[in-house]
Amino acid sequence: MENLNNVDYYSDQAYQLSLSKSDMRTLAGWATFKAVIDIISGALSCMGFILILPAVYGVMRILAGVKLLNAADDLKRYIESSDNARVANAFSNLYRHFKFTGIGIIVQICSVILVIILYGILIVSLAPLIDEIIRQRSFQYYY
Repeated sequence: MENLNNVDYYSDQAYQLSLSKSDMRTLAGWATFKAVIDIISGALSCMGFILILPAVYGVMRILAGVKLLNAADDLKRYIESSDNARVANAFSNLYRHFKFTGIGIIVQICSVILVIILYGILIVSLAPLIDEIIRQRSFQYYY
């Protein structure tokens, strides 16, 4: 195995991984756990289908969970067979997992910004009405 200090990161050479099988089993186990949690929480987010943004976030979370589950399965198959193509598939699925997770985070940020704007508009539009209600109530108490 090459020394990591002499690695050219811009070349397309294949590098050999140096991970123990117990570490890979642990990684696959935690990835499976996280994938199941992502799928369940994505499904729960989709239950708010009345609002589009939580449903979009839920779908992105489900897709990310499925890709992470596929990556964990590829890691488990690699442990059994030592087939390097399985590791390549695992990293490809990890890439897709992070891509869907990133899109989901962007959707969440946009939905939070949208809710803040809508609350701001609501407060500004209802402020004169609330002021009038307060004045009427305080006037009733004096007389």
